[in-house]
Amino acid sequence: VNLQLAEIALKNAKDALMKTEILSPFDGVVVLVGVKEDDQLSSFDYSSKVAVHVVDTKMVEMKGTVDEIDIYKVKEGQDVIIVVDALPDEKIMGKVTFISPFGTQQTGILNFAVTIELGPSEAELKGGLTATGDIIVDQKKDVLLIPNRAIKGTAGDQWVEVLIDEEKKVTEKRAVEPGLQNEMLSEVKKGLVEGEKVVISGGFLNN
Repeated sequence: VNLQLAEIALKNAKDALMKTEILSPFDGVVVLVGVKEDDQLSSFDYSSKVAVHVVDTKMVEMKGTVDEIDIYKVKEGQDVIIVVDALPDEKIMGKVTFISPFGTQQTGILNFAVTIELGPSEAELKGGLTATGDIIVDQKKDVLLIPNRAIKGTAGDQWVEVLIDEEKKVTEKRAVEPGLQNEMLSEVKKGLVEGEKVVISGGFLNN
């Protein structure tokens, strides 16, 4: 009987001890303590009041948005090149891990939340930093590129001015078929060959 009473007392003591401890569901670093000694949590505020904020420093994520024009180009698993504003010379690689199925309106534009998991980096990153991510939706090697501003016309009827006589500054209009594009450059699938010069604002440029 005494042994059973002792076991019950031990269990009660362990239960009482557990009520005095806060256990984290994962290993990490405490970055914020939202309570102080003698504070009491009740059923009315325990779910909304942060007692201890723990961060898992082994995994760093970037959360951002992609607008509706580009969202269908983005897929989970795609590589991302990330530049942190505070570390402009440091490029960090990451991968898209989540794309929200639901968009939200922001200043009249529909945006979709995207989560990117960052890969290993020598940079010591801190939570809350501002960063920009370029998601690689497609890539090609050994292609002919020209500046976007050299291309004139509209979709399906695009052309460039090609220099055919450098001494006399004579040009000709040449239809082109652009391929992949980024903010500055376009792939040329048809219409030009390497070494030809095209007209851009203020001069000519070799392609």
